[in-house]
Amino acid sequence: VLNELARASIRVSPSPFSFYSCELFENEAFLDEVADIVCLTAAELPHLFDLDTLIRVLLRLKSGPSLISYLVGNMPEKFNRVVSILLQTPNDMSLDEFSIEGHARIESLRLLANLCPASRLSIRNQASSRLILPSLVVHLTLDRHT
Repeated sequence: VLNELARASIRVSPSPFSFYSCELFENEAFLDEVADIVCLTAAELPHLFDLDTLIRVLLRLKSGPSLISYLVGNMPEKFNRVVSILLQTPNDMSLDEFSIEGHARIESLRLLANLCPASRLSIRNQASSRLILPSLVVHLTLDRHT
């Protein structure tokens, strides 16, 4: 798992956003074990993958939003930092919510909002004040009133 995370991290910065394909991360049967290793890596080996890099790598996996949610569920003190990372616009460019990356970020943030419903308004306000991901703002507003 660490080897595959390292391979994916190499592709994060130089290339445009695309999913990193690996059977280990895509197979539902391994998802719990992979999530445990990701959490252990974040907690015990922060020098290997800092949180920013780890979140950016996880976004490139098809199961990334679920793994990010699992990570925050096991490390709730990182909640605000992860939300901040997900709301950062990559390379100071506008974030297209209809892109693959935008969709992955929106899905991750919605899962985090469901994980901690009290933060829903805060996430919505942060996205709104940065003028990014308007569909996330709408979803979080509607989720709040249902």
